[in-house]
Amino acid sequence: MVSNDVSNFVEVFHSLLPNERLSVLEAVLSNLSNTEANTIYRKLLSHPGRFRDLLGSLPSEIVDMVVEYLDPLDIVRLEHVSRRWMDIFRSDRVCFNSLKRLEGSLQYQYKYGHSELDDIP
Repeated sequence: MVSNDVSNFVEVFHSLLPNERLSVLEAVLSNLSNTEANTIYRKLLSHPGRFRDLLGSLPSEIVDMVVEYLDPLDIVRLEHVSRRWMDIFRSDRVCFNSLKRLEGSLQYQYKYGHSELDDIP
């Protein structure tokens, strides 16, 4: 009988609109025990490609290009995402380039009395 109920639930779930499905998922997740939540977490992680570390899989040259757009404070925050990201953001290359940008910004502020960001409409 339980397998029939599960099949019916899955069938009804698939027939729902995307926003309704999200509501059902949120309701189910909010009622899970720690053991059940950990089981789901492990299942999700075991599916290859489901949670892929895009930044960690990019070549270092591309990562450098992405990091150029980040504020130094963002870099400090992002290094806490994972060990791989910490390695990336604490690398000598990233730190050196971030400090160079920060130095340039500070020189601009000193010379003109305000941040470059103040000039952006």
